[in-house]
Amino acid sequence: MIREARKGGGRRIGAGVTVLIAIATLCAGFAIAQGFLPTNVIQRAAYDQGQTVAPTNFPTAPALAPATSPTSTCTNPATAQTAPSGGGTLTLTYNATGGTTCSNSDFAELWTYTSAAATTAGNDRFTFVDQFNTGAGNVTGSVSIVVTTATPATSSWTLNVYVDYGVNALPQKGIWGLDVMVTGV
Repeated sequence: MIREARKGGGRRIGAGVTVLIAIATLCAGFAIAQGFLPTNVIQRAAYDQGQTVAPTNFPTAPALAPATSPTSTCTNPATAQTAPSGGGTLTLTYNATGGTTCSNSDFAELWTYTSAAATTAGNDRFTFVDQFNTGAGNVTGSVSIVVTTATPATSSWTLNVYVDYGVNALPQKGIWGLDVMVTGV
């Protein structure tokens, strides 16, 4: 009789412990699984020439990709940038807020444009507007640059524009707006 009482009491404690272990395992499983769940990043670029003077030197849509800022010096947006003649690459880096601080370890969005095979002399204005949240609040930034093609080129060239977000990772609460407007001026 004593054996049976101990045996039955042991089962109740064992069942309670089993339930607690099952609950703890389930909670830990959800916590671990949350760390392994992928975060979806949806990024897309659209190209619309609008109703202004069409940018004849850049007739196709740019490529847009996350990147790391390549320099610790921001390009001065007040200075017109000169396009390379006869091919080549022009690389510019701007602070997402329109500020003057850039760092070569910062998260950036890279816009890559390829010019037409035959470009005309003139100016193209690129206006970048972005909206993001650093965790401390919403930020809206804007920068406008002018690229001058002094002499017509006979081969295409590449324009890389890095928009530096001032932090070494994607802004904490994301980027919800990143637009560029290219117009002939």
